[in-house]
Amino acid sequence: MILAETNTSLDKALKVNVYLRDITDFQSFNEVYAEYFDADAPPARTTVEVGPFAEEEIVVEIGIIAYIHN
Repeated sequence: MILAETNTSLDKALKVNVYLRDITDFQSFNEVYAEYFDADAPPARTTVEVGPFAEEEIVVEIGIIAYIHN
């Protein structure tokens, strides 16, 4: 995982951008998302529907900005 390679982790996430193929998947996605982030202090998040991705089997794309301490 890229976060581990840069000496950080999901608990250091500051902002998460989520791109869903279909916004009707939001509830299911949100349930899985909650398994990875602290419900009491989650990172800022934007979730949008973007329609079809170039690859048909892709249903979600996630970008994370995380704190890295040098």
